[in-house]
Amino acid sequence: RHPLDTFRSTLHHWGGITDELFEIFDATGFPPFPRLIDQGSTKEIFKRWTSEGRMDWEQDGWPFHSGFHIAESFWGHRDLDNILLLHYANMIEDLGREVQRIADFLEIEITPAERDEIVRLTSFDTMKLQNKVMNPHYDFIFKHGGDGFMTKGGVDTWQGLLDEDDIANYEKRAARFDPEFRKWIETGKSD
Repeated sequence: RHPLDTFRSTLHHWGGITDELFEIFDATGFPPFPRLIDQGSTKEIFKRWTSEGRMDWEQDGWPFHSGFHIAESFWGHRDLDNILLLHYANMIEDLGREVQRIADFLEIEITPAERDEIVRLTSFDTMKLQNKVMNPHYDFIFKHGGDGFMTKGGVDTWQGLLDEDDIANYEKRAARFDPEFRKWIETGKSD
């Protein structure tokens, strides 16, 4: 998923965490987990998200994990026969094609009718309708419950949230990426 869309989702989910879940986080002995409301403006949070990690080995992703680090750790192994990289934008663009890619990768033969049924069952709309059944614990985790967990299901959802200065911050971070990895993580396409 494009990192800037990931940031928008991070704000949504982080801001929706219930007080009860924060109490559990605080009781673990792990470094205290910050509440979104106490962290300043979106601009301040974004700057930290692009420049600080929660773990010593991460350079970004604060206060959660670094999606960049996770994706980059697989990127270096993308040519192995047991690694298949999927990108959210590609699934939004053509879920049927991506389901077929997964089946081919796993060497599972599926008929067009089976593929269409998998697409129907895994579409954003179906998953949103079934979210309370699939994730009943979300009503405990998120103030907005399971119904509010899945909101947009699209790409470029960050548009209008970030300004030119924020994008410049992102560009500084993204400039450290291998160019082919950057193209893939932002678009789902690679050379």
